[in-house]
Amino acid sequence: MAPLHQHMFHYKVDLDIKGTKNRFETLDIEPVLTPNEVSEDPDATIVQNMFVKRLKHSELQGATKFDFNSPKYLTFVNNNAKDKFGNSAGYRLVNNGMVKNILPPNDGNNPAVSWSQYQVAVTKYKDSEPASSNLFAHSKNPVFTFQQFIDDDENIVDEDLVAWVSMGMHHIPQKEDLPVTHTTGMSRSFFLLPYNYFDESPGMAVNNAVRIDSVEKDGKTESVEIRRYGTRNYVDCIPKKNPFEAELKENPCLVVQC
Repeated sequence: MAPLHQHMFHYKVDLDIKGTKNRFETLDIEPVLTPNEVSEDPDATIVQNMFVKRLKHSELQGATKFDFNSPKYLTFVNNNAKDKFGNSAGYRLVNNGMVKNILPPNDGNNPAVSWSQYQVAVTKYKDSEPASSNLFAHSKNPVFTFQQFIDDDENIVDEDLVAWVSMGMHHIPQKEDLPVTHTTGMSRSFFLLPYNYFDESPGMAVNNAVRIDSVEKDGKTESVEIRRYGTRNYVDCIPKKNPFEAELKENPCLVVQC
């Protein structure tokens, strides 16, 4: 069993929102002091939440270290594709697997994993930057560092963008890790969610559904109308019997040494 260690994962997400001319914007949620219009005191105030849209102009601005004191949405939009309300078509990135690497970025082998300093980083797409690491990167003097992708600080407004998403967890071994480390509660994930991309919830267009509407006559429910959208009406949810346990009892040598 290894001592205290950290699992880290890094994903390259090539985003093309209605084309390759995209921009990275954050919707920063901030407290604001406003008059309390429902108070009997005419001078009363109350603190409410507001959000401020902030466009990230360069790669250094697009490197995100999450701060719980500054919650925000991370959105990628095409400013040239707007709906009738003026909203730009976009997608929101939700990172549910965030973790912080607390080790100094230039200590030991950490330069080889400089990407772990950010939960999300956004760079301009380049064929010369296919991945954030390689087989020769595990060293204090790696052949290249991900930080180089950011430090050239290129423009990321209305460009072909790439999102680099970091996830992970700290792992302190425990007895329940034997004989195999458990996975329940340890999953990590991130999502790309449409953000003003569709005119309504895309789930409304799912064909594999069953909709039941009442049929009324003279103000009373007389029957129901069932729309299956192609879903079969003879689905059997009873699982089939598995003969595996009976086979093992008859022939235990299948799984244990005889």
